[in-house]
Amino acid sequence: MKFNVLIAEDEKDFRDILVSIVKMIFAKYYPSFELQISVADNGKEELEIAQKEPQDIIITDINMPVMNGKEAVKRIRLFDKSVPILALTALTDEKDVEEIIQSGVSNYTSKPLNQQLFVAQVRSFVNLFIKSGFVYNKNALNLISKQVFKRKTIFNIEWVEDIEEFWEYFMEQNSLLSNIYSQDILQSIYNLELLMIKNNIANELVLEENEDTYYITISQLQQLGEKKYANFLFDDKVDMCLVKQDNNFITFLVSKNQGKADQQQEAKEVEKKQNPIEMLQHELEEAKKLDLRYTVDEKISARELADELDPSIEDKIENFEEDIELLRIGLYNLEEAKKEDARKSLLAIVELLERFDQTVENIGLFNVVSRSFGSLVRFLKDLDAEILFDLKKRLLLVTFMRGLVDDLEQWIVNVFLEHTTDDIHYFDASFAENCLEIEKIFLGQPEGEDTDDEDTLEFF
Repeated sequence: MKFNVLIAEDEKDFRDILVSIVKMIFAKYYPSFELQISVADNGKEELEIAQKEPQDIIITDINMPVMNGKEAVKRIRLFDKSVPILALTALTDEKDVEEIIQSGVSNYTSKPLNQQLFVAQVRSFVNLFIKSGFVYNKNALNLISKQVFKRKTIFNIEWVEDIEEFWEYFMEQNSLLSNIYSQDILQSIYNLELLMIKNNIANELVLEENEDTYYITISQLQQLGEKKYANFLFDDKVDMCLVKQDNNFITFLVSKNQGKADQQQEAKEVEKKQNPIEMLQHELEEAKKLDLRYTVDEKISARELADELDPSIEDKIENFEEDIELLRIGLYNLEEAKKEDARKSLLAIVELLERFDQTVENIGLFNVVSRSFGSLVRFLKDLDAEILFDLKKRLLLVTFMRGLVDDLEQWIVNVFLEHTTDDIHYFDASFAENCLEIEKIFLGQPEGEDTDDEDTLEFF
């Protein structure tokens, strides 16, 4: 099976080292995969490669010439919301790290490179790929629906001529402009893009479609400003029942039809069942229930998340207060267990962790947490018996796991129970790093194995 990895790094020697490590990982752990590695010298090349062919993992430096890694990631996220992206950075300032996370990366690692941590991160991404049935869910960009669309077209809008290109494209869709609703929506899209150009705001207009509906998304609304944007919606009389918006994107729904010749007959049949506008409104309302953002592109408060969560998920999360105590009891039992009972005690802990992992995955929002947490669960399941039988190593594992459980409790309380955090992704990076740190500590070389190989390269 082919597996595409894109490595973007402007320092050639370091890039070659990264390529060697990735090759080593796949040769050692995933020999059946057909590894295809692409390399880029800068963010612009990275973006172009990602646009030409879907990638399964992207590893990107942040400080690069021409276009930096953060900007490249932001643009990649416009057309691929799910590919795991691992950022490499020498920046350690909390604000810099927060900006890197919010650009849309799935995880990050610091320079100088920690080999074991890097290997664990890449393996967690590949394991997720395997767990998901050898395909990532290429989620739609639009804010209306999370379903996968059969076609996506991107228009780069900088000049009036670019809007005209978009307009001409739709004019070629003969039946699209044959009803008044579509005409009004397309006119609103045209007017909004014209306003953006007048304010010197370049942006991407993304068209996605399924059998029944076009989804047209315009980005960079933050640059326009709240006042101008609000005035546009009011002056243009935009039907707010047919759009979904946040502070940086707006998605318009445009219903397809079967052509002018069939339109009257179709309208009569639809009218007996449900008005087309009512159908789209219903679709929008259903989508709102599922609209839990998959990436860290924007800040969302815990209170906003609480308003979006399904009550059944909230109930499950509240039950985790009891599970936290059960985890602590389980860790005590693991610490005190006899050799023959150690594996059983560990599996009881894993069962509790799997339950939480499944709930987080069902929320569909915390990619960083879910991937790292899932990787840790799999790691514990396959933990070497030698670690469990060695009391010193087992106590070390319990110590680190207790710290992780404390972090988990704080995360649950702040994000889900007390709703105190202004950014639900604030905890993601530290929590994920703690999960991977546990793996890193116990991923040592087996006794007698030659350590003078690619696994022990020196990194800068």
